[in-house]
Amino acid sequence: MKNAKAKKFFAVTMIACLLIVLALSQVASAQTGVLLTTSEETGIVGDQVIVTINIANALGTQGGQFDLSFDPARVRPVSAARGAFVPDISGNIFDHNLNLEPGKLRVLWVTAAGSTSASGVIGTITFDLLAAGDSALTFRDVTVSPTGTTVAPTVVGEIAVITEAAAKTAAINAAINAIAALPTVDSLTLDNKPAVVAARALVTLAKTDHGAVDADITNLSRLVASENRIRELEGQQPPAPPPTTPTPPTGGLQYQWLAGLLAMGSGALVYVKRKRLA
Repeated sequence: MKNAKAKKFFAVTMIACLLIVLALSQVASAQTGVLLTTSEETGIVGDQVIVTINIANALGTQGGQFDLSFDPARVRPVSAARGAFVPDISGNIFDHNLNLEPGKLRVLWVTAAGSTSASGVIGTITFDLLAAGDSALTFRDVTVSPTGTTVAPTVVGEIAVITEAAAKTAAINAAINAIAALPTVDSLTLDNKPAVVAARALVTLAKTDHGAVDADITNLSRLVASENRIRELEGQQPPAPPPTTPTPPTGGLQYQWLAGLLAMGSGALVYVKRKRLA
């Protein structure tokens, strides 16, 4: 009886192991197929972004084609360029149709002698940013040569389109958060200098690129104190405060008028005396 139970347990275990191996082999097969991905981009309404089309697991492939879907209300493709995965040599081709239909473009590439690289950039696509919101970038109808080449499940990319106001707010918050993450001034060491420098760079970015002012960075005084502390640790003197403009004298205006009248009177008296002596 015990022997029968042991055999049954062994059989069940073997079946379970076999199913796991088959599942893992399917996952591995999917992961080792040719994989297309796009870069993730963020930009401001009215600007442009350049999306990179990447390929992986493609050693020896001879070309392919795909359609890329996007939200035509938010982005518009305006140009495309060949990537390093498709060298500009005889027999190789990079072609595209950016107006295949509303919300869809097509890219075709050929590496005639077979790719000598397993991964790289097929090409880049420049998009105009039309309206705020997110536009998914989805690969469809992917084919890769030679026939029968396995293609991995596609990965959805994205273009995030934001307004200038949102970009300004994000830049200000990034600067504030970077400053808040710094150690207290008393506990700063020279090891913290890169973080202090990076926080200042974010403040500068918010001001120069998005029109932020010092008052927008609510903890800016903490950054200034941190910078001064780093200078002290380096043996430098903190920068002197800017000179103040002297306040022009106030009051005494009536005395200035009186002095002017006296001078004019003295001049007139001298003139009269000279006329009498003449």
